[in-house]
Amino acid sequence: MAEFNVVEAHQMSVEDATEKLKSFLGNLQGELDQLKVEEESWEGNVLNFAFTYSGQKITGAMTVGENDVTIKGPLSFILGVFKGQIETTIGENLRKALDA
Repeated sequence: MAEFNVVEAHQMSVEDATEKLKSFLGNLQGELDQLKVEEESWEGNVLNFAFTYSGQKITGAMTVGENDVTIKGPLSFILGVFKGQIETTIGENLRKALDA
């Protein structure tokens, strides 16, 4: 099974970065027509999530660290083919959210 892994650096406190990212999945859903957020649960600086994209379920976790944010999770065989595109899309939107 393939796995997606996106890491973006930041230069703010964990609290500030976490606050900026509270609306990340909602914003991502607004930009991608085929994405629907199913679950979103924050535990401190970790967001556990599940969403569907083109009918395929994607689960994972976003961890806000002192110097970076990591988003990772498993991909089904079907979505593994689109791993690069998924990582690029998530990375671009993560960078936008951190820069906002």
